[in-house]
Amino acid sequence: MKKWVYACLLTLLVTGCSIEVDKPSTTSLPENELAIEEGDRYLDEITAKKGNFLDIPESFEEEREALEVQIVSYDIDGNDLTSTTVITEDESYVSFAKENHKHKALWKLFSDLIPSNDREMVKEFLIFTDGRDEVLGYVEPLDNSSEWRLAIDFEDTINEKDFYYTLIHEYGHLLTLRDDQVTSTILNDDDEVQEAFIACDYYFAFNGCTKENSYMNSFFQTFWADYYEEWLNNDVEWDEEAQVAFFEEYPDHFSTDYAATHPEEDIAEAWTHFIFSTYPEGSSIADQKTDFFYQFPELVELRKEILARLSSSLKE
Repeated sequence: MKKWVYACLLTLLVTGCSIEVDKPSTTSLPENELAIEEGDRYLDEITAKKGNFLDIPESFEEEREALEVQIVSYDIDGNDLTSTTVITEDESYVSFAKENHKHKALWKLFSDLIPSNDREMVKEFLIFTDGRDEVLGYVEPLDNSSEWRLAIDFEDTINEKDFYYTLIHEYGHLLTLRDDQVTSTILNDDDEVQEAFIACDYYFAFNGCTKENSYMNSFFQTFWADYYEEWLNNDVEWDEEAQVAFFEEYPDHFSTDYAATHPEEDIAEAWTHFIFSTYPEGSSIADQKTDFFYQFPELVELRKEILARLSSSLKE
């Protein structure tokens, strides 16, 4: 359902290395309970209209057999799509590539969902397909962490809950890997990756070294530092059997099995559960990962705003 791009980190880089930082603790309900309650009210409206947005099939991403066909891309200026570029020469999609109103409708679903100030990093909108029921969407940086591409498979937008789940998940990547969270590094080969990894004092994301107080580094130090080396040594990112084994070893640590495939997928899945569920009452590590976001008042406010926008959009 999702696609993500990672730099290759060699297991030997972590061997013998340790990082000691003060781990932030998850919190009880913060002071801005009104924002939480308002967000929950919008969530109730959404659930009454469409059902639970977390109630969709989740599984490890299977190896893709279909090739991605890039169809058309747009530059983004605020809320508007500009500078159309038709990419495909495949006769099956040439006609669709010219149906700009349909492309704008897809973009509007995302732009209506996320406040404009919170998606300024999205500078390109790409429409692609790899066939039905494969990858629904993905994000990736253009040249650095300040400008990103949002890509949507137009053939997989029929299931409304799946579509919005994916948009929220992918926005979780944008939120946690944007340029105020990561010191972006352009790496040309494995040697440069190794040098950058060793030089990074915090979590090394695929697009660079995270900053000390970033969401991603705080999440990693709280939940992943103790078994990250095990995850690397077992090649969990790339080996499907290792993914299953890692998930089964820590069954209460992950909100979905897909979350176990990578720290950056884990935080994106936890973010999605933060948006689409109420404050967790349980004490599992997975619950604590959802609870993690409540310690940031700006994210509690953003949750409320996203749910308000989605509730309004679903009423139209």
